[in-house]
Amino acid sequence: MKYFHINLENNREYIVELISSEIVPPGDLYGEGRFGQISIGCIYSYNRVIIRRLTKVSTMSRSLFNQESQVLCSIDHPNLANILYKTLDGLTMISEYTELGDLCLLMKRITENDMNARLDHQAMLFVTCQISNALTYLESRQLIHRDISTRNCLVFNNYMIKLTDIAMASPIYSHYYTTDAHLPVRWMSPEVLINGGNGYSIKSDIYSFGITLYEILTTCRILPFAHLSDQEILLSPPLSTDLDITFIDKIQLNELIDLMFACLKLNHHERPTFQDIHRFLYQQQQQQQSN
Repeated sequence: MKYFHINLENNREYIVELISSEIVPPGDLYGEGRFGQISIGCIYSYNRVIIRRLTKVSTMSRSLFNQESQVLCSIDHPNLANILYKTLDGLTMISEYTELGDLCLLMKRITENDMNARLDHQAMLFVTCQISNALTYLESRQLIHRDISTRNCLVFNNYMIKLTDIAMASPIYSHYYTTDAHLPVRWMSPEVLINGGNGYSIKSDIYSFGITLYEILTTCRILPFAHLSDQEILLSPPLSTDLDITFIDKIQLNELIDLMFACLKLNHHERPTFQDIHRFLYQQQQQQQSN
């Protein structure tokens, strides 16, 4: 067997197995990604995997796909959908997926029969703590996600969360992105919106996490800034006070609400770090478990 070796911090090494493209199944088409088709299939002992294929043949696409491959293959974290295999020709990557789908779909199923249903406080802390754990890792690596949302949080058994980045390719989420530039405007920070979708940073990711918190607090029953069109948001970035918090329990969830608004600060320098966010959520989780 051949392996792709990546050197990580603390002299650790993450190893991705290299396999022949001939044994990779076609899978079921999930959607069209930046560099080509994304499919869902099974391979070896994995019942569900994400299959990313480079099908756009330009030299630029090949170069960018290789760069992305280098980064994705270097990621090793329990709350990120890690790369499992890479093909010998370098044209396909295979990463973790789940039969349970993503957090957005899960919460929509929860409210399907009961509009008042929601995750309980402990479940919210358990989920958000895992997401912030993944993002603290990315922050430590100076890696920017750019599309943090519940639709990019895969749910595994026992509410295990793994962050991915494939939702933009899914037709069921196409209405969350602008039709021309595929921008998730409702999750984008004001400074990125003002710059026309440029200028992403760790701090803009923290803003997106704040909107993701809003999704979790409302059980995805209402779209962020639902009273505004995409065009209105692009022309004039909304304030955090424009969010409808009618559905949120302001007594039981006041700490999470405060954290959400801290992440959504207009001045990006005033937003907390992911390390601070994760520490706070972990402490809240420990406190909740001891009650």
